[in-house]
Amino acid sequence: MHARTTFTFLALASLALPAAAQFNPPEAVDINPDPNIVEVNLTAAETTWQFLPGIDTDVYAYNGSVPGPTIRTKKGDTLIVHFQNDLPEETTIHWHGIESYADQDGSHIAQRPVPAGGSFTYNFETDDDALFWYHPHVRPFDQVEKGLYGALLVKDPVKEASLGLFGMDEAIVMFDDILLDANDQVVPAFSFTDPLQNALYMLNGREGNHLLINGRLASTMNLQARNGFPLRLRVVNCANTTFCRLDFNDPVTGINSDLWLIGQDAGFLETPFLKLPVESTAPGAEDHPDQALLAEMGQGVLLFPGERDDVVITPLGTPGQTYTVTQNDWFRGRHAAVYNSMGMIMLPDDPLDGAYPTVPAFDITLSGTNPGIGEWVPPATLNVYPDFGTPVGTLPVTYGHSMPDMNGNVILFVQAKMVMINMVMTMVPLPAPKIDSFEAHDVNVGETWDWQITNLTHGDHNFHSHGFFFELKEYKWEDDLDPLNPNLNFSFNPFQRRLKDTVRIPARLGAKGSSRSITTLRAKFSNEGRVGRTAANGMLPTFDGNGNWTSGGWLFHCHILEHSGKGMLSVLEVHEQGELFTNYGKHKAGTGGIYPSLNASGDLTPGSAVTFEAVEMLPGKKCWLVIGDYAALRPIAGGTLVPGASIPVAGNPLFSPKGTNADANGKASWNITGWDAYPSGTEFWAQVAARDPGAQGKLSFTNAFKFTKP
Repeated sequence: MHARTTFTFLALASLALPAAAQFNPPEAVDINPDPNIVEVNLTAAETTWQFLPGIDTDVYAYNGSVPGPTIRTKKGDTLIVHFQNDLPEETTIHWHGIESYADQDGSHIAQRPVPAGGSFTYNFETDDDALFWYHPHVRPFDQVEKGLYGALLVKDPVKEASLGLFGMDEAIVMFDDILLDANDQVVPAFSFTDPLQNALYMLNGREGNHLLINGRLASTMNLQARNGFPLRLRVVNCANTTFCRLDFNDPVTGINSDLWLIGQDAGFLETPFLKLPVESTAPGAEDHPDQALLAEMGQGVLLFPGERDDVVITPLGTPGQTYTVTQNDWFRGRHAAVYNSMGMIMLPDDPLDGAYPTVPAFDITLSGTNPGIGEWVPPATLNVYPDFGTPVGTLPVTYGHSMPDMNGNVILFVQAKMVMINMVMTMVPLPAPKIDSFEAHDVNVGETWDWQITNLTHGDHNFHSHGFFFELKEYKWEDDLDPLNPNLNFSFNPFQRRLKDTVRIPARLGAKGSSRSITTLRAKFSNEGRVGRTAANGMLPTFDGNGNWTSGGWLFHCHILEHSGKGMLSVLEVHEQGELFTNYGKHKAGTGGIYPSLNASGDLTPGSAVTFEAVEMLPGKKCWLVIGDYAALRPIAGGTLVPGASIPVAGNPLFSPKGTNADANGKASWNITGWDAYPSGTEFWAQVAARDPGAQGKLSFTNAFKFTKP
C-alpha cells in the first residue's frame, strides 16, 4: 500500500491519529479537483509555537505550524500556491531545488518581495521528482529561524513502483535547531553586542541550543514503524548552520540494519549506496586522506544545510522495542575567538569541533510482530541521469572572509570575476570602463559550464545553485608551502554520479594564504520544460508597470544562512542564445516606484525601430533616454551605469539625450530609428535618467541595456 494512503492527514484534526501521522508535518489541502493540478493556500503570519513542551515561543509560521504544511504533487503536475503575507515585514517563497521558471524562483532578485499584507500566486510545473523544500529569501537568516519552512514532495509513480516498496512506512524528517534566549524566545539575528560573541556568530553561523525534528524538541519525537517492514525517511536539513549527521546504527541504541541511500537533492540516485554506521572504519581508510573522506561521508545521514537524503532501513526487533536515532557532530572548522596582547580578535580553532556530544534525534518504536521477510534490498538500478555534455568553460567562484574588526564584524564574500560584493547583497564593481566587471557570470541557455569553487577558509561551507542541478566532479586540495605532502595535496573523485543543488565545499587543509580546496561542479543551464522562462539577467527584477516582472538572474550562495546574509552570495545571469538586449544593473530613476526600469523591444535591421519604455517614473515629470557607445560606460556602486565623458556625441541625434514627460501612470516611451547609419557590430547601451527629488535634484538612472547592431 502506498504510504500516502496509509497516513492520515493532520488536517483531519477530529480523528484519532496514528503515531506516524503525528510525527509528520501537517499536509497542505489541495483545493483543485483536477488530478494534474495541485492548488493550495499558504499564509505566512505571526503566531506562537511550542518547540519545547508546554512553552509558547513567538514565531513566524506557514498556515500556523512549524514546519509549514507538506505540499505533495506528482511529476508533471501544475502547482499553484496562493500566498498571503500577513507578516509585519516583506517576504517571498523560494522553492529550494525546483528547476522552476526564472520569475517564480522566489529569490529577492527573481521577484519583487511580497509586502506586508500583500499576496502573490506562484504557478509552475513540478517536472522533477524529489523532496524539495520551501522557505523565504528575504532575510532568510531570521525568517527561516523563526519557523518559515516546509516540504514539497514530488513523486513519479513509475519510479516509485520500481522500488517494490508498496508495503513501506514513510516519514518526512525536517531537521532543524533553534537558538532560544532565557525567556524561550528566538534570539534575533545579528544581535550579539559582545565582540567575541559577534565574531563567532558571523563565522560559525547560528547553531541552536535545542535540536528540533519536525518543529518539536527532538528528544520528544517518536516514530512508530511496523516491525520487519521497510521504513523510508525523506530527510531535509532546514537548519541555518548545523550539519545534520544522523546515525541509525548507534552501537548501543541503533537498529543494526542496512541503511540504503536511494536518493538525494535531484531525486533517485542512478544506483543505491549502502551507508555505514557513524565512526566505523572503511577498509583502507587510514592509508590516504581521500579514503578517510570517503569513509566519513559514507557514514550515516550527513546533510549540510539545504541538502536532502532519501533513505530506507528495515527495523527489526520485538513488538514495542524502541531504537534511538542520534545526532553526531561533524568536524566543520569551527572557530574560537580570543583577544591577543594588542586587543585584536584572533581566531584559533574550536578545540571541541567535531567532538561535541552526541544527542538523541528521535526514537523509532516497533509495532507488531516481525513477519520474517528479511531486510529490504533496493534494485540495482534506480535512475539514469542525462549527459551534460562538454563544458564551454569554467565559472570561477572564491569563498573567503576578513578578520574581525574591533566590534567582531566580519566581511564574508563570494568573488566572481575577482570582484567582491558588499554587505547588503548588492553588486559592487571595481572601477572599470565596462560593465563586464560586475559581479556576475554570464552563460547562455543550453550551455554546459563547470563551476569551480575555491575555498580559502579553514571552515566547511556549502554551495547552493538556484534553478539548475549540477554534478559533483572533483574535490581537490592544494598547498603552496608543502606541495609534495600527500595529506595537503590530493584530489577526490566521487564514487558515483549524483545530481545536486546543494553540496559541501570543504575547508582548506593547510596554512592561511597558501592553501585552498577547489570543488568542480558541472551544470547544464537547460530550459527543458521552461522554454522562454529560463533566461534572467539584470541583478534585480525589472517591473513592466502591468504587475509583472522579469527576473534579474539566478542566485548562488553558501546556504549557511548567516554567511549568505553577510556576503557569501552572488548572481548568475542566463541569456537566450542570440539575445539582442542584455539587461544590466538597477537603480531608482526619479524615485517614481520601487523598481523603475527600462524595457526594450524591436531590432536594428535596416529601416527598423526600437521601442524603449520606462515604467514607474514620476508621473508627469521629465525623463531622458540616453543611448551611447557601450565602451564608454562608467559603472558606479549599486549596479548603476552612467555615460562616460564622450557621451553624448555632439551633432549625433541618435546619441543625444531624448527627453519626454512620463504619463499619469508613470510610463514614458520612445520610438528610435536611425540605426542604418552605424556599421555592423556597433555596440550600444541605453538607459533612462530622471531628476531625483530625494537627492536634491540629482540625476538617478534605471537599469541599462546592451545591444549590438547585427
